[in-house]
Amino acid sequence: MLKSLDDLLRSTPLTIDVVIEHEWTGAFPVKGVEMEATVLYVELPEYYRLTLELGPAPMLIHGNMFVAWLERLVERAGISAVYSISGLSVSLIFSSLCGSGTPCIDALRVARLMGENDVFGFQPSIGIGSGVIMAGSASFKACSHSSLSGRPLLVANACARVRPAGHYASCISLPVAEWSESVFDDVFAPRRFQDADQEDVHEEPLLWEPGRARMIDIPGIGGLEILDIASFIHWNSRDRAEQKSRDWFVELQRKGYYRKS
Repeated sequence: MLKSLDDLLRSTPLTIDVVIEHEWTGAFPVKGVEMEATVLYVELPEYYRLTLELGPAPMLIHGNMFVAWLERLVERAGISAVYSISGLSVSLIFSSLCGSGTPCIDALRVARLMGENDVFGFQPSIGIGSGVIMAGSASFKACSHSSLSGRPLLVANACARVRPAGHYASCISLPVAEWSESVFDDVFAPRRFQDADQEDVHEEPLLWEPGRARMIDIPGIGGLEILDIASFIHWNSRDRAEQKSRDWFVELQRKGYYRKS
């Protein structure tokens, strides 16, 4: 089950809940929940190219299709998480506070589903980081906006953006410190299935391979050793997200649902 950061802040006892006042700012609230969590950072690649080529309305369709696809995969996994959406990216938060029993394992399971069910050819950049984060809200007098802060968010973001070279179909990157062979065997083991007659049991081929550890540099943090887990089985996407966004926009225009001001 997915819920928003706003839902979390409304339903969870706050770690900090005060009003600060200063002559230059007036009174402003500081509200937040601190927690141990794993951040799964998922980013649409080529966001700027897509924005320019598709145009505003088709890009809106594309972005919402991306979010809906992620939500369906989390529901399919039967995992609880909190989400935060920011333009070209979605951060999924897995924590015992959010109902996750094994945060890093749950994040990896959702990431695996992304790589194996990329029906629209999103090929998102995927990074993972774990540790203490703060979910909080920043408020104007008329509205507020919830956001995340903390080292794990920076790590997950960097792991996703500093992608390795290669012709892989999907890649999940995370710090070596969060990796172990037992984790790989648990999350990425080949699945077994039976024939329709329930007699023969087959095992699918190994779809994911761990690579060699590599160093990346994160501003403000320094060098970090990370590992990439890649799949080289490319999904044959019949409905590419870019084209579907264009097609749906044309259909909205045809039916009169797009009313340009």
